Amino acid sequence: MILAAVVLELQAQNAGRLPVSHGRLLHAAFLNSICSLDAELSARMHDAANKSFSLGHLQLQQSAQKMTFQLQAGTQAKWRICLMGDSAKAVLQLLQPGLRLQVGSVAFVVKDVYRTQREHSQAGLTTTEYLESQCAELPPVSQLTMDFLSPTTFRYFDNDYPWPKPELVFGSLAERWNKISGEEHFAVDKVKEIAAAYLLPERWHGNSKRVNVSPQHGVTGFVGSFTYKLTLLPPEFRAMFISLGEFAVFAGVGRLTGQGLGQVKVRYD
Repeated sequence: MILAAVVLELQAQNAGRLPVSHGRLLHAAFLNSICSLDAELSARMHDAANKSFSLGHLQLQQSAQKMTFQLQAGTQAKWRICLMGDSAKAVLQLLQPGLRLQVGSVAFVVKDVYRTQREHSQAGLTTTEYLESQCAELPPVSQLTMDFLSPTTFRYFDNDYPWPKPELVFGSLAERWNKISGEEHFAVDKVKEIAAAYLLPERWHGNSKRVNVSPQHGVTGFVGSFTYKLTLLPPEFRAMFISLGEFAVFAGVGRLTGQGLGQVKVRYD
């Protein structure tokens, strides 16, 4: 299964305002831009029960005032988009300089597209097969740390659960891997069971954060760093959890990753 991360360099074409939590606007802008070039592909991606993409928030060189970014014509921004599965190649071909995006009241044009780590540290292209083979060859690591860059939450019955319990983090990643690949690659219940039994929280720092995903709806998420101790894991399972951690860099973690939530970085000790 293809895993791709691209970083778009954008330039605003007019002045306008964006809310700090603009993930829903980016979600619409992304699918609308794809629709303008391939309506059938956009519809498939929109209608999929499990989204094959995750979207970061815009990376801007300015601070928000009163929970709002005030942009001017010419404002530069970067935007990280991750693509997974069968639709990734088709979407990558459509993301080209000159593409126009309407994000709320602000029109942007793509000035450049970074596709490799040489071009931008947040970009890259791999496959789950290569990822797993590389993780299997890593020397032993004792800790896996996830930096939750944007609010992360899970659905727990009818409520948001803003806490990165190991079984929720890795269970949700295994489930998403299965659904996007179309294969039962992981036994999800087994992943949850092992995570709950053997992945112990080593240290963490962070806080809860409320984010408005729309004017009428908000969710509570967790931001910060969370370190999981791997030394109690049976050796045959370590590569599996490291692979899921690497997958999280592309897929995001938890709910609403297609609207900017659940964006993570992963590191090891």
